[in-house]
Amino acid sequence: MAYNEKLADRIRAVLMKEADLSERKMFGGLCFMLGGNMCCGVLGDDLMLRMAPETQVKVVGKPHARAMDFTGRPMKGMLYVGAEGIKRASQLQSWLQLSVDFASALPAKAPKAVIGKSKDAKAKRATKAKVAASPKAAKAKVATKTAGPAPFVGFSAKTFRFLKALSDNNDKAWFTDHRDDYEAAYLHPALSFVQDMGPQLQKLSKTVSFEPRINGSLFRIHRDVRFSKDKTPFKDHIDLWFWEGPDKGWSTPGFFLRLSAKSLILGCGMHRFDKAQLERYRAAVADPKTGAALQRALATATAKGPYALPEPTRKRVPKGYDAEHARADLLRQDGLHLTWTGKPPKEAKSEAFVPWCHAHYKALMPLHRWLLKHVVSA
Repeated sequence: MAYNEKLADRIRAVLMKEADLSERKMFGGLCFMLGGNMCCGVLGDDLMLRMAPETQVKVVGKPHARAMDFTGRPMKGMLYVGAEGIKRASQLQSWLQLSVDFASALPAKAPKAVIGKSKDAKAKRATKAKVAASPKAAKAKVATKTAGPAPFVGFSAKTFRFLKALSDNNDKAWFTDHRDDYEAAYLHPALSFVQDMGPQLQKLSKTVSFEPRINGSLFRIHRDVRFSKDKTPFKDHIDLWFWEGPDKGWSTPGFFLRLSAKSLILGCGMHRFDKAQLERYRAAVADPKTGAALQRALATATAKGPYALPEPTRKRVPKGYDAEHARADLLRQDGLHLTWTGKPPKEAKSEAFVPWCHAHYKALMPLHRWLLKHVVSA
């Protein structure tokens, strides 16, 4: 069955920023994959969606939506939305978000080994080329206004109960049984916090970026256990990241937050420098003028709160620098950030948590500015 190419382009424009996006011909149409898991697709003129079965039950009665019956029987967790139901960009975005949330929460599938060039790699290159050529892509790069998360009203007691219960029952069967709790107590308030916190951080630095979605500012709850001794499948905390500049990554300073049932960690900086950045950092630390500026930035920040530097990464001062240098401890760092660590404050359970965090991030701005000037932009 042929599929609607214009609808495929509209989907690409919405999903273009998703990590591990690829395409695959399935069901006689075109499917979009996230992390190797089917997310959504196009079959004829219909939007094809994958979601949690309980979500499907809730939305199947909406206008222009119907259960996917490709095999002649309704398929669990699969839904069609007709063309009339996705005419507006906001309608398409709203439907796609259900599938993105579901697929992003699944463990990523390892690519199958093949002889010669990878089919997955070819699919990814094809996807990128189609996205770049899509008439919707330019608009998506600027940003589309969509119906985002609800206003942040705090992480409720349900959030902390869910995090504690997940820590005590860290297995797939328990998580599957409590997926509704995950969405209500973990996913939705975290995305709402990102949506409200981001603009506040942009008041501190106009070029701070944020994305209220999984794999955007919100890290996946699934752990990558492939190379870890700890094989528990889920993180028992919420991890958030707001980064400097248009491209998400670790090559620029940013603002981070980790919330668990019993603790909160927030901070600012860069966890690890790349090779070129490390060379610039060490030269700036050793330089009398820029090194003194870093000391002042750290002193200014730590005077406003109990912010701490990490323990030095290296046991010795790197080769080529004076072992007795006045800033030897800073020269032994391979990354630099300041953190606040403590119990979740009472503000975390209300909308007051956004200004509470903003005050801390504002106090850490001297380090943020120093890193931008001397490590990233130098």
